Amino acid sequence: MWCSPCRMIAPKFEELSKKYPAIFVKIDVDEFKVNKSETIETALQYDIEAVPTYVAIKGGQIVDVIVGASIENVEDMIKRWI
Repeated sequence: MWCSPCRMIAPKFEELSKKYPAIFVKIDVDEFKVNKSETIETALQYDIEAVPTYVAIKGGQIVDVIVGASIENVEDMIKRWI
C-alpha cells in the first residue's frame, strides 16, 4: 500500500525517470513480492524514517537525501549529482 504523498508524486517521479534514464533504478512493488524484513533492513541501512524519502548514492556512499513529496527538490538533487 502506497502512502498518500507517494501516490501524489508518482506520476511526476515517472516523468523524471524518463528525463534522466541513466540514473534511475525503478523497482515496482506492485509487480514484485516485497519482503517486509528486507524493506525494514533497507530503511535502517539508509536511516529512512519517513516516506517518501529519496536517497542519492554515489560511489557507494549516500551523498544527498530528500524527505517529502517535493518533485522540485528531487529534481534539484538529481541536477546536483549528474
